[in-house]
Amino acid sequence: KYIKDHDKDKDQYSWDHNHSSLSNTNPTLVVQALPAEHREETTLLSITSRVNRAYAKRWGFDYLSFIGDDHGNDLGNDAFLLNRLLQQKHAKQIAHTDADAGAYAVVDAHSNVDTSTNPVYDTVLFLQPDALMKDLDYNIVNLIQDEDLIASGISFPQDGDASGAWTTYSNVMLWNLNHPLIYNATQTWIKSNSNGPNDSAVADVLKRMATDEDGNQERVLKAIHEIPKHMVDGWSGSLVQQANLVGKPAIPRTDLVKLQSISDMVCYSYYPQCELV
Repeated sequence: KYIKDHDKDKDQYSWDHNHSSLSNTNPTLVVQALPAEHREETTLLSITSRVNRAYAKRWGFDYLSFIGDDHGNDLGNDAFLLNRLLQQKHAKQIAHTDADAGAYAVVDAHSNVDTSTNPVYDTVLFLQPDALMKDLDYNIVNLIQDEDLIASGISFPQDGDASGAWTTYSNVMLWNLNHPLIYNATQTWIKSNSNGPNDSAVADVLKRMATDEDGNQERVLKAIHEIPKHMVDGWSGSLVQQANLVGKPAIPRTDLVKLQSISDMVCYSYYPQCELV
């Protein structure tokens, strides 16, 4: 566990790494962050992280949780975290030109965390703090293939016209860090400077990539995989259940109680996996 105190006018980061010793041919990181507007609601993250850490260990994934802050260009922002993980993955593989170095320089210049010994990942799963895995026996990485940039609850126009309306039915998202478009996606996401919920920001990023002047529409649309809605459909999701509290000013007590009940049920059903993390 890593805790870093920032200057008095900044917030505190709390990191919880659960590096599993189980070998994995597809290194995966599960990320769960408590956004700045709910930073005092640490109970929420403690309820869901119990199950999600057990799930991560079950499949040999690493798990990272942290409390976000109001500083958009720091690691409290999913876009910058994803970019940092990508940079870390390619640090020893790419001979940077001056232009490349300039592009990668955007990666977390504010944190003093030493990542030199951290593992690299092929896949990153982002879960909101009110989301928890219900089915510990299903490997969620099966939802994203080599040709997919992202698997998510984002739906694009089925008529092939990317300029139409995009909808989001879940903010669960898996990113493929080996995809040729991943660098373009992270840079577009960072440049968007969106302060809205992460799911809306990602939908905007994917739409922007598909409608740019470079004619990437077909390529981008083919790289987006829609997670079957029944698997991630709010309280009734068969794989991931979620209260959909992102963007709300306050977390209802009734939702916390319901999440605790689901967490307890999952841990009971899969005993003793929650006790082994």
